[in-house]
Amino acid sequence: MLNASFEQLKRDLLAEPSATTTEMLDEDESDAPPALSIEVDGVPITLAVLASNEDEAMLCADCGEIPALQETDVMRAVLDASLLTYRDLGATFCTNPVTRHLLLLGRVRLAETSAQRIVEMARQFAAAVNRFDQDHFISDTSSLPDHGSATTFERV
Repeated sequence: MLNASFEQLKRDLLAEPSATTTEMLDEDESDAPPALSIEVDGVPITLAVLASNEDEAMLCADCGEIPALQETDVMRAVLDASLLTYRDLGATFCTNPVTRHLLLLGRVRLAETSAQRIVEMARQFAAAVNRFDQDHFISDTSSLPDHGSATTFERV
């Protein structure tokens, strides 16, 4: 049985005009947790219920592969950003060891969020992905999100 909060959030996201949302998994066809793909500003963001805690969901944006020649500088920049955003439900960067892609992850408590908040977070994630695509976060750190801001990667 799916979390009722996720079901309501799914209905609200599917009706949200500022994002393109599609259901990724059918709960009857898979043991995997239910997930949605939310496209904002041309960037697909995955929203999936956590298998370990059905009251929470994870947002995930794939920034792409880290260029081998810039890996040290990129990792330094994202480690600094992750330190600044680290908190109970804060956003953080990590790498997928199989694909070597940089991922931006965040968690939300389903009962405490809304479709508008998810779209806002997805928009922030999309901006980070686009920034990574442009310069891998290493040309000018002044344009990185202000992680102390109440509107950027804030606790949900």
